[in-house]
Amino acid sequence: MLGVSVKDNEKIGGYHQRFLDYMKEHHNLHIDKQTKADKWLMPHILPGCDIDYGVGRVLFAGEIAGFLNPMGEGISAGMESGYCVAQVVMHHFDNLEMIYSDYKERLLSPLLRHILPYFPHALGGLPTDGI
Repeated sequence: MLGVSVKDNEKIGGYHQRFLDYMKEHHNLHIDKQTKADKWLMPHILPGCDIDYGVGRVLFAGEIAGFLNPMGEGISAGMESGYCVAQVVMHHFDNLEMIYSDYKERLLSPLLRHILPYFPHALGGLPTDGI
């Protein structure tokens, strides 16, 4: 899979061809057969988006919580944050304060480190040094 990201959809063909030419010239790209061609627009996600962990006993995961992958794909962030929600509820079912606290801490896990730079407010003051 090869692709480019552009702000102007009208220019996608030219940029894509320039990218393929670059890859051929500098990295010996060789494509025998193209099986599929897709075009889609990526959302423009800026760093600093807020995370909403939930309301009361309803916890949020995935896009509703604000976990948006800057590459436009949302399934992995939804699955990872949903897994975190399931784990904290399993461990702290009757302690709502611990559920929210543990949920935030689990976001420091290696599974979610790749999305944290885009959500600096997500941890509510938890240290992110060394991530």
